[in-house]
Amino acid sequence: MRKLILASLTISSSLAAQSSPATRPRTAALRGSLEHRLAQLVDAPPFDRATWGMYVVDDRGRVLYRRNADHFSVPASNTKLVVTAAGAVLLPADYRVTTSLYVNGRVEAGVLYGDLILYGRGDPTWSERCFSVDTLAPGACDSAFTAIDAIADSVRARGIRRITGKLVGDGSYFEPTLIHYGWNAWDLTWWYAAPVSGLGFHDNSVDFHIAPGPGLDAPPVITWSPDLGLITFENRARTVPPDSSSTIGDNFFRSGGGWSIRAEGTVALGRKPWVESVAVPDPNLYAARALATSLGRKGVAVAGGAMSTTDSLAYRAARCCGSPLVEYRGRPLPDVIFPILNTSQNWFAEMLLKVLGREVRPATWSPRTRSRSSWRTCIATPKEPRSWPRCRTRASRVRCSSASRARRWKAG
Repeated sequence: MRKLILASLTISSSLAAQSSPATRPRTAALRGSLEHRLAQLVDAPPFDRATWGMYVVDDRGRVLYRRNADHFSVPASNTKLVVTAAGAVLLPADYRVTTSLYVNGRVEAGVLYGDLILYGRGDPTWSERCFSVDTLAPGACDSAFTAIDAIADSVRARGIRRITGKLVGDGSYFEPTLIHYGWNAWDLTWWYAAPVSGLGFHDNSVDFHIAPGPGLDAPPVITWSPDLGLITFENRARTVPPDSSSTIGDNFFRSGGGWSIRAEGTVALGRKPWVESVAVPDPNLYAARALATSLGRKGVAVAGGAMSTTDSLAYRAARCCGSPLVEYRGRPLPDVIFPILNTSQNWFAEMLLKVLGREVRPATWSPRTRSRSSWRTCIATPKEPRSWPRCRTRASRVRCSSASRARRWKAG
């Protein structure tokens, strides 16, 4: 069994802000006990000016080293380093999440009599973004529909032109709880607290494109994408003088189960257009509707529309007793890690941690999981608890990319 030893650490922001004299690089190996070797590292310039919180255990839970382990701190998105390190160690470098399509019925003469099941296993990469710093490199960037269209093309290539039943987004690969019990209710509106399930599309959020109206007191111009016909939107905002503040960014509200969204507040005349991203309430329905939309564009009709489930027993027979109609392998592990470390994308980190837990044992948030401080992150094996810090204002949530509440996440 491979051993994974990770320590949670927090480095004060003053470390990055201060300049330090050049130090000679260390060339000789450190010697002595683990405690002595770690002390040599963190007590040497420039790290001696930082505040460190460290708690190291082995794969049997034995404490090997601690330093300020019970002190409160706010590591913010530094916790993403732990998640990505765990992913890099525990998963193969060429690991790809496989999404499957199962037939719950029969196929005859181009007609699928029954339901088509879209079964996700935690692929977060069905989104509009670049997965490399070289955005001009071939294959570096995807549209929101790159993966969805590829799946739809595969369905059509198998001769199917009509589905009499529903297209079901099945997210039951993960536990049915989509939102952690400790997440702040207000945060749930926004992209950085998007729900986590076996399926994900466009970061499980909708992008609202905002621009000032044509004149004072006119409604601002607001459109959204992707538009899959799921959202009802009400624009109550108004355009205000150029020297006024724009408050609409903090005034998007959801109701009606999360699919009805209204915008209030103000947009300053002359301000450049920008985007606010709002989380969707049901990622499995969102992905299923996206695939149904793509199939429709390609001439494959879905008579029953789209629906979703997180019930692992609902379509178990279709999964266990037949071969998939289509299998789609997502981007490799480095492309999952890239948005987490490059743009500090929260939802990718959440999905990766769930994948890690599911690859070892069922991935759950457990109310029994507690840590002795609000910051400690300790992964000795993937079943250890992981806690996220709290950011109390929206500005600070954005700065720390919404590691925005003290989450206790048990990965298995």
